This record gives sequence, C-alpha cells and structure tokens, in this order.
Amino acid sequence: MGDRQRIKTTTTSAASSAAVKIPPLAPLVQHDTIIVVSSDGKEFKLSREGVLMSGLLQCLSSMSPMPDGGQDTDAEGNPKVRLDAVAAAELAMVVQFVEHHKGKPLPPLESPLPSNDLADVILDEFDIKLVDLDTETLFKLLDAAHFLRVDGLVDLVCAKVATMIRGKTKAEMQQNFPLDSPLTIEEEAEFREEHEWLDAL
Repeated sequence: MGDRQRIKTTTTSAASSAAVKIPPLAPLVQHDTIIVVSSDGKEFKLSREGVLMSGLLQCLSSMSPMPDGGQDTDAEGNPKVRLDAVAAAELAMVVQFVEHHKGKPLPPLESPLPSNDLADVILDEFDIKLVDLDTETLFKLLDAAHFLRVDGLVDLVCAKVATMIRGKTKAEMQQNFPLDSPLTIEEEAEFREEHEWLDAL
C-alpha cells in the first residue's frame, strides 16, 4: 500500500456514511451544468468536465432515470445533487479544484516527497494556495475530497499534511496540531510507531 493511500484509508470520515440525495433524471453527464448542494443548503454550479473529476459523481452520472419522472432542478433546469456529508466551505474548495483541473488532472506526486516545502513539489500556485489552511480546515477538506473521490485533491492534501508532519519534533507537531494536553513520552512513542510511514513521505 502506497504512503498517501495509507493516509486515505486511515482518515476517519463521518461523510462516508451520509446519504447522497440524487435527482431521478437522466445521467448527469447529459447536462452541461449540474448543481451540487452542500449539507447547509449552499448551491454550487459544476460543469460536465468537473463532474468527471469526482469518482462519486461520475458513478452517479451513469444512473438511469427513475420511473416516476420527478426532478429536482434549479430555475434553469439544471439537476441538483444534494451532498449531506459536505459543508459549504469545503464543497466550495472541492468545486474550485475540479473546475481548475478539468482536462488537466494533477500530475502524480513523487513518493517519498523530495522536499518539506510544498512549493518544491507542486508546480501550480493555485494548488499551493488552496491547501494553505489551518489544520482543522485542512482535514475537513480531506474528508470532503475523500467522500467525493476526487483523487487528485486527496493526494494534494495528503502531501500538505506530510510536509507538516515529516521530521518534526514533539514541540513542532504540537504547534502544527494543537492538543488539549501535551503528549506524554509514551503517547508520542506510540504515535510515531503507528505513523512511522510518514517519515517516508
């Protein structure tokens, strides 16, 4: 199992169990635009190419119409997909990423990373700025990207997290990942043993 895949599979996400409410209509890719709706009701337009950047939406796009003929659309007739697992703040960033990268996916990242400076790893300044976030927001974005199966964004966030963790001292990790109480020596040893693969990122 690859290093970034380990991050993906060990990330706990409440989003993975939440329902996706999909419209009973023709496959999504037949539409130039779809509307994705966040858990807090915010709507975002997504192009056909953007839909194909998400493994989840791409899967939904092949679904056939429901027999009752009902539709959930906006005023322009664009189908809506309700994502009860993803809040507006994170969904906005996912939409920005897929619309920026549609037709030009994020290149595979080298592993282990050659540098702890993300600018030495990622060439696109847009991507660097997108993940320049506080720790809590970064992990919320990772959950959203993982839920929507936007692999390039998952890799990007994982690379950012790796640069924040790899080779850091106890004091530096506590600065990057604030804890309610300091790690004991035993807890630190346990963490490093469980996550020793981070040093290989």
